[in-house]
Amino acid sequence: MGCSMSKTTEDVKNDEINRGLRAEGRRREREVKLLMLGTGESGKSTIVKQFRILYRGNFTREELQSFRPSLHNNIVVSIQALIKAAQMFAAELSQPDHEKYNIQSNLLEGAEKLLQLDPLLHEIPQVYVPIIRALWGDPAIQASYLRSSAFQLADSAKYVLDELDRITQPDSVPITTDLLRVRARTTGIVETEFTLDEYHFRVVDVGGQRSERKKWIHCFEGVTAIIFCVALNEYDLKLYEDAQVNRMFEAEELFKEICNSEWFRRTDIIIFFNKNDLFTEKIKRVPLTVYFKDYEGGDDYNKALDHIKARFKDLNDTKDNRHSYMHVTTGIDTENVRAVFNATKDIILSKSLESAGFA
Repeated sequence: MGCSMSKTTEDVKNDEINRGLRAEGRRREREVKLLMLGTGESGKSTIVKQFRILYRGNFTREELQSFRPSLHNNIVVSIQALIKAAQMFAAELSQPDHEKYNIQSNLLEGAEKLLQLDPLLHEIPQVYVPIIRALWGDPAIQASYLRSSAFQLADSAKYVLDELDRITQPDSVPITTDLLRVRARTTGIVETEFTLDEYHFRVVDVGGQRSERKKWIHCFEGVTAIIFCVALNEYDLKLYEDAQVNRMFEAEELFKEICNSEWFRRTDIIIFFNKNDLFTEKIKRVPLTVYFKDYEGGDDYNKALDHIKARFKDLNDTKDNRHSYMHVTTGIDTENVRAVFNATKDIILSKSLESAGFA
């Protein structure tokens, strides 16, 4: 006659622990961790916002509203930078070149008042809106804008100043395009999660400025792939942190450092050559040869792009141990980001399976 033994409380607990461990193992097998790296102003955070829009849905009204102070900040900082630039150009250049940088006399008082505004204010007082509008239309300010590589001016400047009246309308709610255009410096570590094709993606975005990079090491564990963002249009710009350093050269140095890091010797790197819309426009009027002496392609877009790509490809000193993939992106274009991410998704998922021991 057979007999059976009932499970003890300890056995039941062990079974629960084992089930939990198996479930955790299955979850980890389907988890993908993407690390977004790049220098400041490379557009990483904009790409992450696009992932949120594409795979989790649009931002809520409350989330949109939270960006209103940043938009007002962008307007104030931009117009202040342009006023100071016009003053600098007018003072430095000899006649008759300096004349086109002289702000119209009837706007000088307003310009001085704007320079006294705190750029950190959450709301631009309505009395300043017509002054900003008039200055943005001033020929001296427009001439200074065309020389923006000579001073620090955010990519969002033209957009927020063109959209001044709508953005500053009392109680107006920002639109999705505003979120993609606004410059808001990333500090610390920001994670965005979404599910795609039954995989759980964790996208980790960290600040790209030099002062933020010491925090990166906390994100290096368990990375499936790196998305490294390079702003194509920054070949003639200098760092915010160091006005003597070219932004593209800084991106190259950082990319080389990451490629040769022991943490990532076998981690695939996907390069997003970002801000292609701005690069396409700039290459027509700012020669690449000014900053890359070995370039001989003139203002030909494709030749200029290929030259920059080749420079980054040559920096990967561990070619045999891992792959790098290159894509051209326009971070503010949702459909472009969707197409590029679809093209890279299979590579990322293949790498995830390989890491889990299934390939």
